Amino acid sequence: MDCGGFTLPLDQAVAKVVTVQEAVKTFLEWQGAAGKGMERDTLRRYTVLLNKRLLPFCAEIRKSPTSKLSMISRHANPFN
Repeated sequence: MDCGGFTLPLDQAVAKVVTVQEAVKTFLEWQGAAGKGMERDTLRRYTVLLNKRLLPFCAEIRKSPTSKLSMISRHANPFN
C-alpha cells in the first residue's frame, strides 16, 4: 500500500476517517509549492473548485442530507 511516498504492508495499514475539509487541505498542500509544485494557475483553479464549490456543497448536504441527495440523484439520470 502506497502511503504518499512510503509503503506499508497491508497488515500494518490503519484506516482513518477523514473529513472532506481535511482531504481538501491535504490535497492542496500535496499539490502546492511544498508538494508536487503544481502550476500556480492550476492550483488556483483547484483551490476555487474545492474551497468555493465542494466544501459549501458538502456543508449544505450535511444540513439536509435527504433533500439534497434526492435532488442530486434526480439530476444524475436524465431519464428519470
